[in-house]
Formats: sequence, C-alpha cells, structure tokens
Amino acid sequence: MAIAKADGEVGKRLAFHSKASERISADRFSLLTFFFCVFAILGQTALILVTWEKLPPKLPLFYLREWGDAMLAASFMIWILPAISLLTFVLNYTLAFFALRGNFFLMRVLVVSSLIVCLATLYDVAKIVSLLT
Repeated sequence: MAIAKADGEVGKRLAFHSKASERISADRFSLLTFFFCVFAILGQTALILVTWEKLPPKLPLFYLREWGDAMLAASFMIWILPAISLLTFVLNYTLAFFALRGNFFLMRVLVVSSLIVCLATLYDVAKIVSLLT
C-alpha cells in the first residue's frame, strides 16, 4: 500500500514538472527569456568566480550611499547580485506559470521583469568587476 502511494506521489511530481515544461516551451518568448535569464545568472557566477582572487577586500556595491567608505562592502557581498537575480527569476517564473496561467498579460509582465532584473544584475557585476581588475 505504501509503495502504491509513493508511486502516485512520484507520478504527480512528474506530471507537475511536465506541465511546467509544456507551458514554458509553448510560449516562445517565455522560453527565450528563460534561457537569457539562466545564462545571465550563470554569467554572473562565472564572472565572480573567475575574478575572485583579483578582487580587493572591499567593493563599491552600494551606489546610493554617500561617496566613500559607506559605499563599500566586503567582497563576498557581491554574491548578493546573483542571489537577487536568481530569487527574482524563480519567484516570477513560478508565479507566471503556476499561479497566473490564465492571465496572459500578467504572465508576460512577470517574465519581462525577470529578464530586466537578470540583465541589470549581470551588467552591474560586469561593471564592478571591470572597475577593479
């Protein structure tokens, strides 16, 4: 009995995964933005990892603060940018394809905002790294 229940749960998970894949791949624009977001997050991670040894102990990360020491952050805090990008990407795509599947406009808004955040954080990481190396 327990095995049958476990098989049913696995079947539900696989069906849930396949439904998400079908929804994403059915909409070409969403699929394209999905790949751009994934590559932007991977690009940020690669840039940070490649230049990690060359980075100084403090980085200019908080540009809204006053010029000087208040603007600087420890070098490990550069990981905030890919984390924000990943969190936004996962949250927006989860909402777009599972919660709001009936509202096409809102789904597109979430997908585009995810793309904008991913590309903006990629640009920020690239600029910070290029300033310091």
